[in-house]
Amino acid sequence: MGLKGEIKIKVLTSNFKIFKSIGEYLSFDRLIKWKFKKIMIRSNKCVAHPLGCNSRNEAELLKNKKIYCYKNKLSKDHFKEYLVSDLLICKIFLNDGQFIGNVLNVENFGAGNLLETKYKNKNIYIPMNEENLISVNLNKKIVIVNPIKGILS
Repeated sequence: MGLKGEIKIKVLTSNFKIFKSIGEYLSFDRLIKWKFKKIMIRSNKCVAHPLGCNSRNEAELLKNKKIYCYKNKLSKDHFKEYLVSDLLICKIFLNDGQFIGNVLNVENFGAGNLLETKYKNKNIYIPMNEENLISVNLNKKIVIVNPIKGILS
């Protein structure tokens, strides 16, 4: 929370630019529309300044609130970019068809997006890059991976 009403936002798009380009943000019940004076990255975190929020006290009222957008507001122009909500319903398979697990989350610890899954009772993270991510078929809810050596062991 900032002194001038800035808030931190946990972005669930695969890319900050996608989130920033949405323009129209809503509360879950669609009764509250969110608009921002500015949206930026500061210290690897998304920080935004909501219109009408001018103090830390006003920002505190927004803590733990969830904001949404209509899917049709998301650009289709981004190659190999996916909504976290779409990936969370997918199953992960190796190239040879072996089932690894379900997508539990998409994390980013600073070096790129990672698919989180449970494999052999252990949480593992598979980088979402060209070397590890072979394909994503959202219609079939399947992610095909070829994880680098050591991830599965």
